[in-house]
Amino acid sequence: MMARGALISMGCVIFVLPGFLMIFDKVILKTTMADRSVTRARAKEKVKARIAEKKNANS
Repeated sequence: MMARGALISMGCVIFVLPGFLMIFDKVILKTTMADRSVTRARAKEKVKARIAEKKNANS
């Protein structure tokens, strides 16, 4: 009985949880109380800015 429960739990964690995280990604980002200023778009902008700064520093 315990082995069956462990296998079901493992299957849920491997297959179901990632799907839920992808489906509810927008809701998670909107309801996150920590640093709301960091979104994917802003994170990408920050990375591009850092790369540009490094290129300018090397020139």
